[in-house]
Amino acid sequence: MDLLSDMVFNATFASKEIEKEKSVIVEEFKSRNDQPEVLLYDLWDSNNFNNSMGHSPIGDEVTINESSRKSLLNYYKKHYRPDNMIVTITGNTDKISKELIMKYFGKYKNEGTYTKVPFSQINPNATGKTVHKDIEQIHFYLSYPGLRALGMGKETIEVVDYILGEGMSSRLFQTVREEKGYCYSIYTQNINMEESGSYAVGCSCSPEHTHDAIKTILKEVKEVGLGKVSKKELTKAKEKFLTKTQL
Repeated sequence: MDLLSDMVFNATFASKEIEKEKSVIVEEFKSRNDQPEVLLYDLWDSNNFNNSMGHSPIGDEVTINESSRKSLLNYYKKHYRPDNMIVTITGNTDKISKELIMKYFGKYKNEGTYTKVPFSQINPNATGKTVHKDIEQIHFYLSYPGLRALGMGKETIEVVDYILGEGMSSRLFQTVREEKGYCYSIYTQNINMEESGSYAVGCSCSPEHTHDAIKTILKEVKEVGLGKVSKKELTKAKEKFLTKTQL
């Protein structure tokens, strides 16, 4: 804890290291843009949210190159503070106490007034975004409103996800990939945040299969939404959810 608290609160931000790391992060940014599924997720976020929630966590080449030691320190002092921090410990915690945590993390003081960035709701007027790349497949998301992390029904949508899109036995995998042969990759994203949530089906397929793939996905989503789920499917999904929860 001594080492971790020292790293968190006493980082030096050496100018030479910052400049070197900026070059590394620019390369990471370019790498993300070369990965369709990663780029797709960033586009999904920017389409769903109208504030900083919609920004890529890595930024872009302009913001990376324009960042300075001063701007990083200002951000660091504003956000890396005890009243905006959660200390998480896993493993054998027999010798860990609140007093021990406070010894290393409680001695640092908050500077100034901290204003929390508000979480926005999903943009109800989102119409979709398209980026053209010279690649073989079309990658797309079909997005739906989801549930917030601490709201009612979060467990229900996780069970639904096991039925619809989680794993090789899910409806979407079995129908769109195994039965129809429209794609290789199909998956779901169930995102639960503090004030809002979203659910999406992601898929990548050849252009000639895109229309039929979307049509099949929409059909399966509608059927599950209408409750057309067998007792066997529901029981299996509940068992998977409980197993995951216990682990």
